[in-house]
Amino acid sequence: MTNQNIERTRRSVARKLNPQTISTSTPVRSLLGYLLDERWTEPHIIDLRCAEDGMLLAYESDSHGYLRLLCSRDDLIRAILILAHLVNLMPWERTYLLAGVPLPEPLN
Repeated sequence: MTNQNIERTRRSVARKLNPQTISTSTPVRSLLGYLLDERWTEPHIIDLRCAEDGMLLAYESDSHGYLRLLCSRDDLIRAILILAHLVNLMPWERTYLLAGVPLPEPLN
């Protein structure tokens, strides 16, 4: 996939999941904004990591460290799949969104 196609896919997904189009909670809006490189919340997530136990940690624009979210990687994937179905994401759009979800890693 070329950079132009990737950007076209990102914009298409962002349009379909835009907070003005669908109603989601602020944490979900923030996570989607991170995955789509959109600033849909303030503060916004600038980095997302997944701890070994599967829990997500977010570094927000106004924080000085990672905050443990009350959401696991699996929960986020389920939410993405549900939203993908609700807004009729194409398979490649869904794949684009899921590709941004971090894999579990040991955190130092």
